[in-house]
Amino acid sequence: MKIIIVIFLSSFATICFSQSTEIVPELYIPDSTDIFFSSHNDLLKSTKQKDLKYGTDSIEIRLWKSTLWSVNEMYVLQNRNNQWSSYLIRYGTVIKTRRYFGVKISKKEVDFLAKIELEPIESWNKIDSILSSCKVFEIRDQSKLDNARDFNIDDGITYTIEAASKNEYRFITWTNPKHSPKKYWDSEAVIRLSEMLKNELKEKNL
Repeated sequence: MKIIIVIFLSSFATICFSQSTEIVPELYIPDSTDIFFSSHNDLLKSTKQKDLKYGTDSIEIRLWKSTLWSVNEMYVLQNRNNQWSSYLIRYGTVIKTRRYFGVKISKKEVDFLAKIELEPIESWNKIDSILSSCKVFEIRDQSKLDNARDFNIDDGITYTIEAASKNEYRFITWTNPKHSPKKYWDSEAVIRLSEMLKNELKEKNL
């Protein structure tokens, strides 16, 4: 997965776009019983994000960082016409209970939303290089790997990655990747991607 710049900007994007011109993307998603995937559509609407399962005219990578606490984060990286851009959404969630036909139903809902435009601390070339090393379009879901989660340890953080191009959509979830009892390259890639987004991007000067 890669890009260029008029002769440079990214190896990552170039490979993604050159693979196919299919209108309907190939889906790599968990089954409908997956708790994160089944609630994802509601979260997309609440955070005002496009549903990428139906294809996109760009490369888009999202890292949703969900916690047991009130503030969650979603980093977004987009590449359009060989140009990267990024933003961060911080959102809070609350449990709201409503009564429907006499039955109480509790549901997690987004309570507040803040969008922050981001730019690289050094350069988009460095961001692109790290993305390539993470192999975002190859990371496997934690549930597909044997002994990939230690259920005795829980740091309260779940990472969900959405990666979309014109011909592919992937939805990957990892919980406690730092504590995976069996070291897979996938868990290390999730950690590296998360640390890159946190440490290599800054709020954009507008």
